[in-house]
Amino acid sequence: MKKLTFILLFVLSIMPAFAQSQSANIEKLDSLANKLFQEENFSKSLEIRQMHLDALKAKVGEKDSTYIFSLLQLGKCYYRTEQLDKAIETAQKVVDLYGQNVSTNNKKYAYMLDNLALYQGSKNLYGPALQNAEKALALYETFHENDNDMAAIQIHVAEIANGSGDHAKAILHELLALNIIRDYYGEHSKEYTDEAAYLQTYYEDNGDKAKAEELSKRIETLKKETEDGEVDLPNVVEFTSATVAHDHNRDMMRCIDYYLNHYLTADKINEAGNYILKWSDASNDSHVVIGKNEAKMMNDEKALPYYVAFIAGCSKYALENGKADFTLDTFENAMIDAINYYTSNKQFTGEVKYLEEYVKAYSKGRDKLDALLKKNFPGEMTTDMVRRIDNGEQVKIGK
Repeated sequence: MKKLTFILLFVLSIMPAFAQSQSANIEKLDSLANKLFQEENFSKSLEIRQMHLDALKAKVGEKDSTYIFSLLQLGKCYYRTEQLDKAIETAQKVVDLYGQNVSTNNKKYAYMLDNLALYQGSKNLYGPALQNAEKALALYETFHENDNDMAAIQIHVAEIANGSGDHAKAILHELLALNIIRDYYGEHSKEYTDEAAYLQTYYEDNGDKAKAEELSKRIETLKKETEDGEVDLPNVVEFTSATVAHDHNRDMMRCIDYYLNHYLTADKINEAGNYILKWSDASNDSHVVIGKNEAKMMNDEKALPYYVAFIAGCSKYALENGKADFTLDTFENAMIDAINYYTSNKQFTGEVKYLEEYVKAYSKGRDKLDALLKKNFPGEMTTDMVRRIDNGEQVKIGK
């Protein structure tokens, strides 16, 4: 009897280790399948994804959301390997499982419906494809967000409608998608001109030859203007709150990209700089500490463009990394942006003593530049510190 008890205890004791090993293997398979997919090795990714699904199903079952999302990836593999029947079958199962066990009223469900519609449309199953695409659109419209996902859904509705012969509907939804793309990227962006070509096709299919020709000429004009350096910037808005500023984070990145990659003589440099300063003043997504040296630049007409470049650099680092806190890393990256901008533009402004110190330090080696940056770092500013300051507390900023 004692021997049997010992054996049972031994089996129980190794179960946690086995479970950990099983979980590690599942994560490894998932990671490998994702990596292969990103490398466009879709056949091998499909093979590994199926192994991952088998192991995951044994552990959590089909109703678990992690299993459903992995199944979604399997469908993508089938689609990329042109196994459309299996892609559709898998996408339908994803919709059914998620709808029955998780939700039919969130963005993920809308995405799954749209995904199914895309596969069905690729198989020329336009009736069910359009039905699912419009269901996805109707659901996504309830969230009142004209973002990239909304644009993608509108594009798919347009494409499927055009394939089904409803060219007027295709034109309507393509125009709605293009409005979003224009707001996000501008008319002169590749995203806009590439997508506008589909609208041209829909006009032609609908017999609107005059509109198709007019749009064709417009696309060529936009491409030529882009080659000549024309860039669209967002309109300056009143940033009445941090929430409003947050809603324009993507627009801020467009202005930062323009400012840091154009000479001071560029047509829209002041427009971009004005946007950067106003957004920075209102935003809680990027905290900036203005040290004594940066304050001198702010109050010096010759150095002011480089102060704006510093603010742009701080904001860029914060938005790209999702870190609002002002840290040494923020300062170093922002100052390097400002220094690079200075070396490109000092021919227009003349020398700025403070920035020349960095240029000279760098000429002696990167370690000298890093040492000077650390020396001049004004101190950290965290979100908690900002909150306390807003509440009227006195907060000491230290390195």
